[in-house]
Amino acid sequence: MLGAAIAAVLNFVLIVVVTQSFDPTTAGMLFSATSIFLIALSVSSLGTDAGLARFLLRFKSMNRQADMGPVVRIARIPVLICSLLLALLGIIFAPTISSLTGLGNNSGTTLTIVLMALLPIAALGDFSLAAARALGTFKSTVLSEKLLRPVLQPAGALLVALFSGGVLWLATSWAIPYVLSAFLSVFLFHQVFRPYRQVPMDVIPTPVPELRHEFWTFTWPRAVARISQAIIQRADIILVAALIGPAQAAVYTAATRFVALGQFGVNAIQQVLQPRFSQILALETAATAERVFKVATSWNMAVAWPLYVVAIIGVNHYLMIFGNGYDNPSARTVVLVMGLAMMFATAAGPLDTMLLMAGKSTVSLWISLIGLAFNIGLCLVFIPAFQILGAAMAWAVAIAVRNTLTFLSVRTLLGITPWSRGALLVSVSAITSFAIPLAPVALSGTDELLPFFLAFAVGCLCYLGFLWLCRRPLELSSFRDLRPRSASRQV
Repeated sequence: MLGAAIAAVLNFVLIVVVTQSFDPTTAGMLFSATSIFLIALSVSSLGTDAGLARFLLRFKSMNRQADMGPVVRIARIPVLICSLLLALLGIIFAPTISSLTGLGNNSGTTLTIVLMALLPIAALGDFSLAAARALGTFKSTVLSEKLLRPVLQPAGALLVALFSGGVLWLATSWAIPYVLSAFLSVFLFHQVFRPYRQVPMDVIPTPVPELRHEFWTFTWPRAVARISQAIIQRADIILVAALIGPAQAAVYTAATRFVALGQFGVNAIQQVLQPRFSQILALETAATAERVFKVATSWNMAVAWPLYVVAIIGVNHYLMIFGNGYDNPSARTVVLVMGLAMMFATAAGPLDTMLLMAGKSTVSLWISLIGLAFNIGLCLVFIPAFQILGAAMAWAVAIAVRNTLTFLSVRTLLGITPWSRGALLVSVSAITSFAIPLAPVALSGTDELLPFFLAFAVGCLCYLGFLWLCRRPLELSSFRDLRPRSASRQV
């Protein structure tokens, strides 16, 4: 959680540095090009993050340790092949890609080539992180993905701005940390996986063809679903750049950046939940799974809702952070639409994680494809008509459709819902704690930062007080286990 919080803040700082130090066109080109790279990276993973999370700890709990090493190799080889093919295609068709995505000039083509050339290294690094998380350890993810890369990227952007570099140098400074973190990730995974390489002689492993069929029967639907989710999260930036220009893509990226900031805790909790849900369901403890699911939902809301409430009410002060040209009526409406959509999505809980770890990857696939169809189809209609607001509307509809369908599936298949007393308490606490002190500042129309930060500080104190009072229904006492115990108490 701490690593995710640091990464979220530093990634937000990166956007601020880029928007403050470079013109909107340059910023928009970077955001569009990096969105292409991140979509390609998600495609390269082939859903193996969910597949490994589903099987590694499950194999351990089922005394199938002999299958753990082979399943890692079964997953890794296709990822490397896919990333190499995508990199090759991206380099060959770089002029066409840059032209279609609003980067249509020599700089855009070179930018695409540089990023795609680094794709295989980044894919191997992401695979190593996913494999380590699937074993229930998160040290490599925190060090590599949450600390090293987020620290180096804004530092690189500042350095490029200091020497008046262009978009190519800016993109290079963004990509190099992926290479460095990939090497660290691979090294740390080998350290973590070393104990599982020693298999007792009397343990008979599953034949590789049978194991491959078991793994990819579950994982291939997740591969398609993962691709569709990545497109939903990033394609709107590319489409905005292609349809109305890179400058508008920069404004849209800035206006929606709070979405990722609010998801730092959600992502951290979900990364822990994936392998644990699989282990819990393998042991057939449905009551425990339901309890963990409800608590996770309330924790997700506890972390994300305050940020979304603050962004909605303090929208003028939020957009001021990015500099001139980013605070306009369309951007303010985008913040409102996406804030409400993400509050709804967070309140729905980690539905997709539960669905996947229950083995329903095909159901998750169809839901993801339906959400993708809504997102892309509505973007093509709404962006020309409503500009960046159209992209936000399309994204919000896709979020609502996807979460509604996933909720109905989890409810039907597993009989579980995210609703609990804890979730209700969090929703009331977050809204009242921040809306009451911030609303007068917002209604006054002042651009001064001091009244806003004072009201925000009051909201934080009130909210922390609410969490303390509600610590038992929210299961916050679980964090006591993080405290070191004295030797006498351990005995």
